[in-house]
Amino acid sequence: MLTKKWQKNKEELEKLEAWKKENQKINQDYQLATKLMQERILIYPKLNSLGKNILEGMWFKQLKIKSNLFQLEGSVVSPEGQHMMIFRNFFDNLKRDSNFKDFLNFEIGPLKTKRISNYEILDFIIEAKLK
Repeated sequence: MLTKKWQKNKEELEKLEAWKKENQKINQDYQLATKLMQERILIYPKLNSLGKNILEGMWFKQLKIKSNLFQLEGSVVSPEGQHMMIFRNFFDNLKRDSNFKDFLNFEIGPLKTKRISNYEILDFIIEAKLK
């Protein structure tokens, strides 16, 4: 009788152990998912901010986001030679924008100026790294 009782308890203990292992695995998966959610970066608010901050005479050529690097390439055209002022205003607005608070070290890459007819065109690169 004791053997039967022990056998029944042993089966229930094995079921309990299997449930415990499954519960631990689910808990680990939950912890990982929570960590990934906290570390994710939403890109659409940043794209929206880029659209709001763009100034007249400016256009974007390429946007790259790789691992922890954000890189924006674009150009500014100005018939009055105001291309540097336009670029500087855009760059300052971008650094102050709350949607870019998870980036640090905003840096200006090579600036190249060229002239086509009476227009000066400034090609720029802006890079930022994730915190």
